[in-house]
Amino acid sequence: MGIIASFKTSLQSLIDKNLFWVLSKNEIDLNINDNITPTIICIGNFPPAKSAFSPVISLLITICFKSMYGHNRTKNFVAIDELPTLYIPGLSEVPATARKYGISTISCIQSNAQLEDTYGNIGAKKIQGT
Repeated sequence: MGIIASFKTSLQSLIDKNLFWVLSKNEIDLNINDNITPTIICIGNFPPAKSAFSPVISLLITICFKSMYGHNRTKNFVAIDELPTLYIPGLSEVPATARKYGISTISCIQSNAQLEDTYGNIGAKKIQGT
C-alpha cells in the first residue's frame, strides 16, 4: 500500500485540467515540416508546475524532432528557451541530425551551470559543441 501511495503522490502534480485538455485530442498533424501543409507548434511551460510539466514537454519535443526528420521537406527550425529546464534524451546529437534534414536548432540558456545541472558536465559540453 505504501508504494501505491508514493506513486499516487508523485503523479498528483500531473492531474491538471489544462494538461489533460492539451493531450486529449489528436488535433495536430505531426508531419510538421510537410511541403503542402507545414505546421507551427508552440509549447510553453507553467512555472508553478514546472517539475511536473517539464517531462511531458520534453516528450513532446522529442516526438516533434523525430517526426521532422526526413528528406524533401520544408526547411524548419526549433527554438527552445530555458533549455536547462528540460531534459531531452540524446539532445547533443539533435542539431547535427537535424541539419541533415534542413532543420536549424536554437537553444537558449541563462548559464552554463544550469545546463550542467541538467545534462552533466560532459553532456553540457556536447550540447554547446553542436
